[in-house]
Amino acid sequence: MSTTNQRIPSLELGRIIAILAVITIHSQLFVAYPLYKETPWLGDFINQASRFAVPYFFLLTGYLLQPKLSRDPIGTALSYIKPLTIIWLVWSVIYLLMPFNLMTAMTEGYVAERSMYWDYLALTPFNSLLEGGLVHLWYLPALVIGVGLVSILIKANLQRFLLPLSIILFIYGVLAGSYFNATDIPSLFYTRNGPFFSLIMIVLGFEIRRLNISVSSVKALIILTIGMLIHFAEAYYLLSWDVDFRIHDYLFGTPIWQGDRMSA
Repeated sequence: MSTTNQRIPSLELGRIIAILAVITIHSQLFVAYPLYKETPWLGDFINQASRFAVPYFFLLTGYLLQPKLSRDPIGTALSYIKPLTIIWLVWSVIYLLMPFNLMTAMTEGYVAERSMYWDYLALTPFNSLLEGGLVHLWYLPALVIGVGLVSILIKANLQRFLLPLSIILFIYGVLAGSYFNATDIPSLFYTRNGPFFSLIMIVLGFEIRRLNISVSSVKALIILTIGMLIHFAEAYYLLSWDVDFRIHDYLFGTPIWQGDRMSA
């Protein structure tokens, strides 16, 4: 079935569920209701269970773009990246100019209110560059960088290095991100941003489509369960290092948890 002209119902359903999961994460569902020792375990569980959403979107991008990227890597990447960049720039400008605290803007003035936010962004310039005018925009630059790297390596006939490179970046991203308290591995910016998270998921989707990898629903469910158990075990372990259970965008178990979604 061609994914350029026809939609795949199962993937579209997954997209809808993932959108709802993103809304669930940002609405902080049940996080105000502690269950044990003042910890909102139900909210924490729902938050982390919903973390499949963003990796799914990255995975879906690699899966759907694979045929075109293989035929015309640079042209496909540019046509995909251009509208994303425009969206990112427009909304970055809007968020940079739009006051968040209307009371402060009314009492102290527009420039005073915005200056506080601009100064905050200037404290971490690399991070701010990879996020844009608001932290929630991080997904777009990460997607652009991931697709761009894939297209460049394919164009340079270095496609065989896609998976090794993405794994190296991913391992570093986890160790310098969620595991930072345990490893003290430094990073110039938050490793959810950039290629550390996005590239491996895009490459997994790309390779699943290219190699036509498929597993039975039962095997997919087993893989998903193993990946989830690893993810939650890691999140629980990191509590001993004073890392909040809810903050993890991705852990070592994430690719295992996600990879079966396209191959089922």
